[in-house]
Parts: sequence; C-alpha cells; structure tokens
Amino acid sequence: MKETLFLKIGENLRRGIETSLVFLDENLCEFEKLVKGRGIKSALYVEKNSLSSGQRKEILSEIEVIRKILKELKDTLKLNGTVNDIDRIIWGHCSGLWEVLVETESKYLKRYGETPSGLSDYLDPKITKIIEGIKHISAVACQK
Repeated sequence: MKETLFLKIGENLRRGIETSLVFLDENLCEFEKLVKGRGIKSALYVEKNSLSSGQRKEILSEIEVIRKILKELKDTLKLNGTVNDIDRIIWGHCSGLWEVLVETESKYLKRYGETPSGLSDYLDPKITKIIEGIKHISAVACQK
C-alpha cells in the first residue's frame, strides 16, 4: 500500500527529498569510517579517535537504524540515490582547495595584519608549488 500511496509524488519533490537523504547517507558513511578507526596522521592534520568501544557500538547501531529507514524511503518513494565517481570527488575538492590556497598567498594575508619582512619570498613560492600540485592531482583524476 505504501508504494501506491506515493506514486504521484512530483519529480521536483522527489529530487528534493533525495538530495537531502543522499547528503545524510554520505555523512553516515563518513561517520562509519571515523568510528571504525580511520586514523589519519599527516603533516598538519591528525585524527584521534577518543570514542570508547561503547560509544562506537552505539553510533554504529544508530547508523544501521537510520540506513534501514533510508532503504525503506528509497524503495517506497522510488529514489535513485547517487553514484559519485572518485574522479569527480577529487576534482570538486581540488576546486575548493585552490581558492583557499590562493588566499594564503602573502598579498591576501595582509588582511590579518602586517606580514613580516621576507615572509612573501618564503611563503609564496611554497603556496604556488602546492597549488600546482593540487592542479596536477585534479588533472590526473580527470584523465579518461
């Protein structure tokens, strides 16, 4: 009965619901990776999992409950979901990073206060090299 009840749902409404629920599901996937112990330690970024085993189990259990609801909604409302290709994900992140990195060049940092003598000579070439690296990662990810 649920399926026939919602057969007349408009396409715009369906897409609106789907967009929100896909965003939720994507974040649940991220939570799951974090809770299961994805620990990253890089040059400036470190993830520390301070959750107890009880907290981990409880969060994973709640994720499963939510996913069951999402599955029912998908089936009942005939939602398609989204398939994200890794190349598009990397390209999207690189696009966002480019703007942040450009604003780390010394001429933009002046909005935070006077920059010390020699900072631009030291920092700008390194930021330029990082931007080139991000552009390269983006280009490699988008090769077909």
